[in-house]
Amino acid sequence: MRIKNLFRLLLLICTIAILFLATTSTTIPIVSGSYDKANHIFAFLTLSFLTDMSVGKIKKRIVLITGVLLLYGLIIELIQWQLPHRFFSIADIAADALAILSYWFMKILATTLINRRERKNR
Repeated sequence: MRIKNLFRLLLLICTIAILFLATTSTTIPIVSGSYDKANHIFAFLTLSFLTDMSVGKIKKRIVLITGVLLLYGLIIELIQWQLPHRFFSIADIAADALAILSYWFMKILATTLINRRERKNR
């Protein structure tokens, strides 16, 4: 249970940090100097992992986490739409979705490969 709480704390910190970075008018060199879609992919791969590690063994976890994270990405874009120094971008939402789906693909692939290896070694 303690490890799950650690992941929840990290998720909260990342969620707040991403919201700040997505809405601030302050120029942050490490963020503004990199490719925007790469920032989205990194952020949502991280959020996918942390969210997955934060929730219990619930049914339809993939659907729930994917939906919640896509909603979070949409909310960020809607907030940016209201800011004079930011803009709404469908491409950003697509990058978020690509990252989330990539996380699930990598997790399922890794789990399958690990399970095959364990069955072979028995």
